[in-house]
Amino acid sequence: MHELAWPEGLDDVLAEHEGVLGTSLTLWFMTESQLRWRITSGRWQKPSRGVVVAQSGPPTDRQLLRAALLRAGPQAVFAGLAAARLGRFKGFGDKRPIREMPIYLLVPAGYKRRTPPFGLNVVTHYSRALTNLDVHPTWQPRQTRIARSLIDAAVWMPTDRGAMAILAAGVQVGKAGQPQAGDRPLQRWDDMERNIDLGLDGYLTLRFPAWLVRKAPEYVARRILQALRRAGYQG
Repeated sequence: MHELAWPEGLDDVLAEHEGVLGTSLTLWFMTESQLRWRITSGRWQKPSRGVVVAQSGPPTDRQLLRAALLRAGPQAVFAGLAAARLGRFKGFGDKRPIREMPIYLLVPAGYKRRTPPFGLNVVTHYSRALTNLDVHPTWQPRQTRIARSLIDAAVWMPTDRGAMAILAAGVQVGKAGQPQAGDRPLQRWDDMERNIDLGLDGYLTLRFPAWLVRKAPEYVARRILQALRRAGYQG
């Protein structure tokens, strides 16, 4: 087959999706045989079922992320540190190549896990409810809001020290309120809850016990998001 004519409108779609498309979207612009030719000729890549990378060279880190998300399914979202880094959260290995790092995804409960493309280390977590309170309605690729991202990242850390480090780093960059490490007795939560309400009214001083962060991350994320919005954050 000779060199194919470039489909009209494809440039804009490739730019929007950073050169990584689903097969179904790609077939809006060409036939199956034309797509097969681009792949078998080496002009494009098909790293896994349903995923197309519209170039011959090595994919960028952003393209790897998009390929991982696309392969996971239409309701999957970046979460934890993967989402926080997309929101410009720094530290915790963000300088390392994506191939050397775990990529955290949230998918609806019951989703079947799929083999990641490019041999990526995809860590899949399951959630029974992902709403606009959790998932940013406009940011692309799909990702949890920064408050939920930081809370999930903390919950998924293997140690309390690591969890507190995540939240403390969020405080330093103005992403979340100040956590209080080491609180376990349930009777202390009533006082801390009142302090949170005071913070929402002016101080932006948030304190959460470690047990609550681990047991009710959705609640903590909502409270942080409320505080961020009161402070003028639009994410």
